[in-house]
Amino acid sequence: MLVTGFIGDAHLPQALHFDVGFLPFWTILIFVFAHERGIISKLLGRRPFVFLGEISFSFYMLHQLVIRYIWHYGIKPVAPIAFTITLVGSAALFLLYEENMRKLVRNKLEAKLVWPRKNKDTVLAEEAF
Repeated sequence: MLVTGFIGDAHLPQALHFDVGFLPFWTILIFVFAHERGIISKLLGRRPFVFLGEISFSFYMLHQLVIRYIWHYGIKPVAPIAFTITLVGSAALFLLYEENMRKLVRNKLEAKLVWPRKNKDTVLAEEAF
């Protein structure tokens, strides 16, 4: 089946050709990044790239809104302006909203998941068994 991704079998959907054809590439890429020893891994582990990874969800959620707004008002050039607004907006959303919500949820969950403290009687009872 892997060979059909490169050769092109008429019975396979076109999307599957690309999925199967890129399988070796993605396998090697995941293997390299999983070991975190290469130059690219070290580069992507630096603070600016980690921050870009953290704001990526906000960027994803915001970019279409920004692009449509810019198109609606006919602002040119679309790409650099949309990218800049989306990048700044996603960073602000991440720092002002996502981080605070993450901390709030984490604190609430940790408060519920903490085991009750043992008192002296339960410790003595457990030692008896």
